[in-house]
Amino acid sequence: MDICETHSKSYLAWFDIYWDTKYFQSTEHTNLSLASYFRHSVIVKILLEKGTRVDSKDSEYSQTPLSWAAQRGHKDVIQLLLEKEAEVDSKDRKYSRTPLSWAAQGGHKDVVQLLLEKEAKVDSKDGNSRTPLLWAARNGHKDIVQLLLEKKAEVDWKGSDG
Repeated sequence: MDICETHSKSYLAWFDIYWDTKYFQSTEHTNLSLASYFRHSVIVKILLEKGTRVDSKDSEYSQTPLSWAAQRGHKDVIQLLLEKEAEVDSKDRKYSRTPLSWAAQGGHKDVVQLLLEKEAKVDSKDGNSRTPLLWAARNGHKDIVQLLLEKKAEVDWKGSDG
């Protein structure tokens, strides 16, 4: 079926008819956030080509698609978002965390490295003053701890919870 092939004219026509790039799902997540979270890179690319705002935030957590992709370690999606100049240090409203913080917690070294190459702030602090270094250390991600230390992450501080 031609409509199932994401690069076909039928698929793109169907997409234009049935997908509104500004539409919010009942879960209050944007289509771009959902596609980023579930690693639907072809859909991410189409949404971006159709003019969806790269830094559109969901209404529940106020997270960007970049944060959702960073949580899950989807480097290919992150590259697409960064090519469209996604804000590398965007913070969500609920936890005040950056994509780097989420990637460090999840142990996604290749994503951490990519975000650092795009000049993500190595010492960004969340709402409890936790940095990506603390998240990586708490979760046993030694390779990420080493990478953050090489980027001169601050080590002499404590989060608000000690």
